[in-house]
Amino acid sequence: MRVVVNGVAPAFLDIDIGGYGSGLARKRFGNIARADAFDFTAIPESTRRVIRFRHAGKFIHAPTAALIYQFREVLGGRDTRVAELEQPVWEAERRCC
Repeated sequence: MRVVVNGVAPAFLDIDIGGYGSGLARKRFGNIARADAFDFTAIPESTRRVIRFRHAGKFIHAPTAALIYQFREVLGGRDTRVAELEQPVWEAERRCC
């Protein structure tokens, strides 16, 4: 993954993601600095908070949301850890086993 940042406090974050044979995908996250860009919710399967990132009218969940959140915090000069955050349990996992 290569992260391209324009300026000290970027207005946007470009991430180029090389996938397994899928080529290169470029995502522009123009709202990472907004106060409401991230939210935290609870799930019954864990006591830890689940992080979500609002992008293009949808949610991006952990672990991707946690990575983007931590990057934003570091750019803002804040030493932020995300190890205590949870990712959602997907319906397929609930039915499994």
